[in-house]
Amino acid sequence: MLMAGATLNDQKTLQKMYSGNYCYVVKVGVFSGGSLLSLSSVSLGLICYAALKKSQSPQ
Repeated sequence: MLMAGATLNDQKTLQKMYSGNYCYVVKVGVFSGGSLLSLSSVSLGLICYAALKKSQSPQ
């Protein structure tokens, strides 16, 4: 989501693709949704790492 929003907001790419005055506006929530997905991915990765480390520790 973050990459798609950044690509669509890139004005240099749009100038090459379209002739004239074309302005694309990313929908509300694209960047916040991408940041929430990134945060949840990192959080779940840390939880999995901690669970694996705990299960491998000698008892």
